[in-house]
Amino acid sequence: MLVVISTVGGLGIMLWLGMEDSDLLPAICLAAGSTALISLHILVRLWGGRQLVSRLALAGLGLALGAGWGAGTSLTTAALMLLKTALHSHIQPDFPWPLFPAILARAPAWGVAGALIGLGMALLRIAATFPSPRR
Repeated sequence: MLVVISTVGGLGIMLWLGMEDSDLLPAICLAAGSTALISLHILVRLWGGRQLVSRLALAGLGLALGAGWGAGTSLTTAALMLLKTALHSHIQPDFPWPLFPAILARAPAWGVAGALIGLGMALLRIAATFPSPRR
């Protein structure tokens, strides 16, 4: 199933690269989706089929994957913008050059936001699967 989702995401990126569009929102959304897919591939590759029994390990894993997803979104957005600008090779680029360092400067903030999202998702998973202690 993950391979099918990755293929559809790759086709979406290929369609976006062919369009004459200089809006930043589709680039960020495609980058966030592809970075999430990369994180899921890594997660399945390393821990596929295993069950995490420690609440702390699950929370730490959510925190780490979320931070990687957030910071990776900034790097992937810059890479997609650069790829689109290079493929179209206009005199006036699709994305202005000062936008690239501005997106990369957001990596720490997006990393923190992603870490908080990942921790929140891990805590939801912990609350749903682990029984609460009885008093």
